Amino acid sequence: MPTNTSVRIQDHFANLTDPRRRKVLYPLVNVVTIAICAVICGADDFVAIAKFGRAKRKWLSRFLDLTDGIPSHGANADYVLAVKKNQPTLYDGVSWFFLTQREEDFAGVRVSRHQTHEKAHGREETRSYYVCSVPRDLPDRKRWPKLAAIGWTINDTVRDGKRCHEMRYYIMSRKLSAKEFAAAVRGHWSIENRLHWQLDVSFGEDPSRLRRGHADANFSILRRTALSLLKNNHTIKVGVKNKRLNAGWDDAYLQQVLLGQ
Repeated sequence: MPTNTSVRIQDHFANLTDPRRRKVLYPLVNVVTIAICAVICGADDFVAIAKFGRAKRKWLSRFLDLTDGIPSHGANADYVLAVKKNQPTLYDGVSWFFLTQREEDFAGVRVSRHQTHEKAHGREETRSYYVCSVPRDLPDRKRWPKLAAIGWTINDTVRDGKRCHEMRYYIMSRKLSAKEFAAAVRGHWSIENRLHWQLDVSFGEDPSRLRRGHADANFSILRRTALSLLKNNHTIKVGVKNKRLNAGWDDAYLQQVLLGQ
């Protein structure tokens, strides 16, 4: 293997901020690389990722420092999670809080605000972001470990004279500034619909039953990363589903996918 392999992986994840504040045993690059490789090869939950890491330890140790072993499947990281309507108790609680507070311009609570405005290619877009500490009486609060803050995004878009208004709500394990919150959620709107079909067909995202804590959001990111890496590889002319199988069978091909060779 080329001597610059480890450097290339480190460079690839150089801008990834480690959200862990406690003393950590496993380097973040190890956790991310093992997880991505496992999902590329067919893993569909965190237990499978841990099993993949143990099975492929010899291969992974060629470019990762595994002195402290393979991370377990237990997840204590921070999270920023979208609140969906299929979680009606939490969704109604968060939306009621923000809509009620906006009527009084947040006079009774501390709020962090941020707004962006963009105009290009016949489209004008204004995004507004709000972050507040989690209310003590928020319904379903006890179900979410470390829940510290809630967020609200408003996206107003005008294209060809037609206006589109979209709102989303989020929960967070630590209180971010509205600007930090904006950076955390910015990519969701633009890629969600484009990727949904392939994620469902090739990665079984819709039937997935990962619901504990922030597992669904974290695994969604892993699926999207794996899909991007697989689509960027053109060394074999098969679909994404068969590329996943091939990566699981052939370490050399998995390395090509991971490193963009």
